[in-house]
Amino acid sequence: MTLKSRWKPRKRPVISLPMTSSQTMILPRRVVGSSKVTDSESVAAALSLLSASAVRERCHWVLDAARSDGLTHFRVNLDALQPCATLVANETRSNYPDLDVPYH
Repeated sequence: MTLKSRWKPRKRPVISLPMTSSQTMILPRRVVGSSKVTDSESVAAALSLLSASAVRERCHWVLDAARSDGLTHFRVNLDALQPCATLVANETRSNYPDLDVPYH
């Protein structure tokens, strides 16, 4: 049994090596400062992105880019769209027979 007075806490595992002073990142004050947005135009612009119509518009942009092979990390396979939609519809009906899907 180890005496409590002789017990030393273990060091936490090192996830990454500490940076030397020459590697320390210095950010401009505007980056480090508060993220609170006070400009009403900026707030309105940000809130407009939350609307269903804005989401649909952005989805169309992404789909158009995918159709023209303009996406670096993604491709679209329109032949798989119908089976995917059927799978999602069946899964939704299985979990929510009355189609009362909770907000998420």
